[in-house]
Parts: sequence; C-alpha cells; structure tokens
Amino acid sequence: MTRFVQNDHLGADGIKILELTISDTSSGFTWSYSSKRIITGKSATPVEVKLVNNTSADVAIVDYASTGVSDLHSPIAEFELNSNQQLATFLIELYPRQLIDFGLFVSVKPAGEPPIILFCDPQASNDPIVRP
Repeated sequence: MTRFVQNDHLGADGIKILELTISDTSSGFTWSYSSKRIITGKSATPVEVKLVNNTSADVAIVDYASTGVSDLHSPIAEFELNSNQQLATFLIELYPRQLIDFGLFVSVKPAGEPPIILFCDPQASNDPIVRP
C-alpha cells in the first residue's frame, strides 16, 4: 500500500483517508493508491482506505500485511472491514521515527472465473512487464 513514518515535526494529527483504485488492463489488473506515504504525528493515527473499482469484476478487501511487527508491538493496533469489504479502517501506532510498509490483499473475481488475490503494495512491483 504505502509507507507510514512517524515524525513529530512533520506529522499532522487526525484521520488519514486513502483511495485504492483497482483497474483493468490488457494484461490483467493493476492498482494505485491516492498517496504513497503517510506521515503521522506522536499520537495513534486512524486511517481509512476506500476501494475504488474501475473494473467489471467484483472486488473486495480481504486482509492486510505490515512490516514493523515484533513480539511486543504491532504498528496496526486495530483493523476492521465494513460489511461489503469496500472500506478498511485501522489505527496505526508507530514508535518515534519508525518506518513501516503496509499493503492490502484484494480479491478480484471476474464473472465466471475464480478469484484472483492481489497484494496491493507499491514496494512490491506493480509495473507491468512488457516483453517484446
């Protein structure tokens, strides 16, 4: 998804809202986020990710993955999906100057086909590979 970093001097408190857009291409599906990074302040930061479906398939957020998890601390304090899985809300709690990566798993189900799971994380490659 995006990178989160805690910085007391640059981060603003309050809810952060992102859009995750899933699109059709001739070679499959791609995704993009409205922002590649979020800078948090000192306090826990609520985040909403809204799914935007630019395909003819059914799409749904199914789960997440994050770096920065240890035995004593997970940067994602809460995670919840709304009933139709089009909105993910979570609470992020970072240590001072902690940097994490966070991505969402999205199910894409084209009509009459089995679902495809996309891991939407710009740190993983989302660049289509063009072969001659």
